[in-house]
Amino acid sequence: MSTYSKEHKDYLKKIKKNKIIVLFFQIFIILSFLIIWEVTSRLGLINSFLTSSPSKVFNINLVITGVVLLALLSYIMYFIISYIEKKNG
Repeated sequence: MSTYSKEHKDYLKKIKKNKIIVLFFQIFIILSFLIIWEVTSRLGLINSFLTSSPSKVFNINLVITGVVLLALLSYIMYFIISYIEKKNG
């Protein structure tokens, strides 16, 4: 049997509902900003040299992330191989 009163359960539901509403509007505001930024950049309403566009920024981040991950994996593999060679040799 539940130890919470009906009023407390209703209060918890209200808090959960409010959190969901706030999260929805936060996501909505961010997406709206990104969409407006992308559209104005593509239409030439803003200087894309100074502000770029979200799609270009995202693509550059993917490339940089890939290069960083490749470098990190190479670095880790180098130390693993050198450790194995020291242990065996």
